[in-house]
Amino acid sequence: MGRRLVIGDIHGSYRALMRVFEKASVSYDDEVFFVGDISDGYPETLECLRLFYSMSNFHGVIGNHDFWLTNYLSSRETPLIWLGQGGNHTVTSIDKAPKRERLMYAEFLSSWPYVLKTGNDLIMHGGPADFTVEELEEIAGIKRHAYEENDRTSPGYRIAWDRNYFYNTLDGRQKHLERRIITGHTPVRNRPYISKDGLLINLDTGAGFNGPLTMMDIDSMEIFQSNGSDTYYPGFIPRPGMEKHIAEMINFEENLF
Repeated sequence: MGRRLVIGDIHGSYRALMRVFEKASVSYDDEVFFVGDISDGYPETLECLRLFYSMSNFHGVIGNHDFWLTNYLSSRETPLIWLGQGGNHTVTSIDKAPKRERLMYAEFLSSWPYVLKTGNDLIMHGGPADFTVEELEEIAGIKRHAYEENDRTSPGYRIAWDRNYFYNTLDGRQKHLERRIITGHTPVRNRPYISKDGLLINLDTGAGFNGPLTMMDIDSMEIFQSNGSDTYYPGFIPRPGMEKHIAEMINFEENLF
């Protein structure tokens, strides 16, 4: 039986993705899960999509940046807020593909749910917001509706954008659900965040900036990491104001394991 491997936010850093696949010796026997945000930052979103599309053992949940990517693939929407958060590099990458391939990936991304259930674990991009375990499991079985993703009150929007569950955990104010929740979305520095009770894992280690990409075997808790994404793309600036974003990344390395 293979492993259950979960990948943190990628943000177009295909070379970092290839490095963690190599370090983990990923095989067809493994189940590969992804917490969302494949795009916006580094210049190889198309290569990431091509890889995941080719994998029969891949399972992704939708991230907030993936909402924008899906809309671009299907209807060429380019909101300024997206372009300013690395979407400009995504456009350059995606436009290398012919229209038929772009529409294929739009359908592929549209198949990614808001929540994935694997064993007793729940994988989602941002956090569970204020949903119960039962509600999250029900949402995991619901087909996504793109129109909901611009509605801040919709389940999909709230789950993909939620940071409160994570921040309230840090403050000691969050009563955890009786399921392990595995997320990304809020970048932490160098190493993934694991709560003291083990019920919250955040795998976004800043690969969209200068941090490593992280993959975790969620049964053995073994971690596989690339080098910082910036080392694979020397001189490339994934987003404006990158120094500010790097400075804001939270460092939990001293609290882990």
